Amino acid sequence: MTLFFVLLGLAALPAGQLASKLGNSLGMIIGGLGTVVFLLALLFLPNGLIKIIAIALLVFVLSLILNGAVPFALSLVPQSHGGLGVGMYFGGFGGGISLFDFLGTQLGSFTLETSVILSSIVFLSAVLCMVMSQKIGRSV
Repeated sequence: MTLFFVLLGLAALPAGQLASKLGNSLGMIIGGLGTVVFLLALLFLPNGLIKIIAIALLVFVLSLILNGAVPFALSLVPQSHGGLGVGMYFGGFGGGISLFDFLGTQLGSFTLETSVILSSIVFLSAVLCMVMSQKIGRSV
């Protein structure tokens, strides 16, 4: 797990440069969709070099999401309420971790396939929320 987080940190710089060119919201949407694609692909890819490449790409698209999260939260609130936006982000993050911990202990351990499918549903839901927030932001 430590290696995974080190790789996320290393991917932060190139992912941040790409997100700056695309815009944070679009970068996060691409990252969310890419995460779903690479998670599902990892279930079916054979072991070896192809799987390692897919894991590296998964780390990169996850880094797109992590890089854009705080700026995305700040873009959803007026500038005078920036603290509220950051607080909502970290509060939601903490709530999600608590919910995951609760569900994990209540439901027992998940199989790999179940975990990937549930994670894909969650990432698709997050992408849908990001797209909807962009449409709402433009109409206000």
